[in-house]
Amino acid sequence: MTIEENILKEINDLLISKIDSYFKEGLERKGYNFKNKKELENFVTCNCKYEDFSESKQKIYFVNNNPFLMIDYNIDITPIIEDKKGNITIKGSCGSYSYL
Repeated sequence: MTIEENILKEINDLLISKIDSYFKEGLERKGYNFKNKKELENFVTCNCKYEDFSESKQKIYFVNNNPFLMIDYNIDITPIIEDKKGNITIKGSCGSYSYL
């Protein structure tokens, strides 16, 4: 893998981790608590869904048909820039989220 591919993979992994934590916190704010990851996964499989509004780049997540999290995934990342010293810079916005 190239340096750029590694950096993009790390960014992707970080974003997925953040969304997972927002998702779990959103459920906890609605009163759902889980003893472990397996219990959370089982609950989500049976009780959660989402609607993707691709035109506005938003997803709304539901638990038992009640909205609890909105993610605006309008991601804007500048190209990877490497200066003469070998420093790499990436600037961007990775969207936003709101608990409902």
